[in-house]
Parts: sequence; C-alpha cells; structure tokens
Amino acid sequence: MSLRRRCPGLLSACLIVGVFAPGASAQQPAPAASGARILLLPRRIVSGERATLAVLDVNGRLTPGVTVNFSNADRLTTDATGRVLFVAPLNPGVIFGSIAGRAGRVATTILSPSEAASTAIEISSVPRVASLTDRFELFGKSFCGDADANQVTIAGQPAIVLASSPIALVVLPPPDLHPGSAAVEVSCAKRQSPPFSITLVGLALRPTPHH
Repeated sequence: MSLRRRCPGLLSACLIVGVFAPGASAQQPAPAASGARILLLPRRIVSGERATLAVLDVNGRLTPGVTVNFSNADRLTTDATGRVLFVAPLNPGVIFGSIAGRAGRVATTILSPSEAASTAIEISSVPRVASLTDRFELFGKSFCGDADANQVTIAGQPAIVLASSPIALVVLPPPDLHPGSAAVEVSCAKRQSPPFSITLVGLALRPTPHH
C-alpha cells in the first residue's frame, strides 16, 4: 500500500523556523531544496499508522520542497516545516527512502500493529550518551506518529521532535543545556512516560599544537 501524506499545521512551521534559525526574521528565505543532504526517517514505523520524516540541509536546517523516494515507488515532498506526515504501508517488512538526486538511502522497518500495541508510553531503548548539539533516537511504544503531537523535555526544557512514529522518536536537545546527566520525559495524547536519564556531552574541536 502507498504512503499517504498528511500535513502538519502551520504552527509547527513557525516553531521549527524559530528553533533552527535563532533571531531569524520572517523574511529570511527557507533553505534551498538543492542543499538537502540528510534524511531523518524513524528506523521503525507501524503498518497503517502515521509517521513523520524530516530532511535537513548541510547546516542542519529543516528543508522544505525536497522529494523523498521510497523503494516501493512512493514519493513524498517535504512541506514548509521541512517534514512530511504520512501513513506507513500496510505490508510489514523493510523499505528504503532516499533524497531525490542524492546517493545513499535510509532503511526503516515496518512492524505490525500487534508488535507496537500498548496502552501506555513505554521506553525500550535510549542512548547512554548523547551530544548536546546533535539528534538522538528513542525507541518504545505509544508515541505519536505526528511529530508535533509529542512533547519531550530534557532537564525540564522542551526538545524538538524532528521525526517520529508510534515506536520511535528522533529528538534534538534544546539549546543551552549543560553536560552531564539529564532527566527526560515523553508525553503524547495525555499519556506520559516515567522519567529516565541520559548523559549529555559537549563535543569541541581543539587545534593540534605544533612542535
């Protein structure tokens, strides 16, 4: 079955632009589709359920107007938020997505609804260590396929959910966090996970001294 597109609201577009371009004015042009380099596709999606993918440019900005091709012949185009809300194919298995005109592809596994069923948010896999400035992925159950319907806080501050499915979230930490252990909470549709912790680290390049 084909991927069926669903569009997030305009509010999410304003939120994403504000987060990824601090201080940017409304007149600043959106990133060009030709600069698209990174496809963020949840590594696990659920048959017949909604999911959100995102495309970033070389500078990590969400990029609108980018065509994403799938191995089942479906094609989707990112909207003004640089993302696409779609419905996963019905047949379980593995499909691949790729940015049109770019080498490389990203795999995602389609699970059956019974494998993802849960009445409460469950967290099954989290990274031990995550970068303060880079995205990371969470696995579990009962997340929202619409990325904007999920609320993720890290050390009490709201993070950005870039891509999502009922069983996977791709999360970007909020700015101005400090290295160290941080409590994380996930909520969606009045469901909330128990708090859990990850360790955040800062990555800095240091010049090599000359002898």
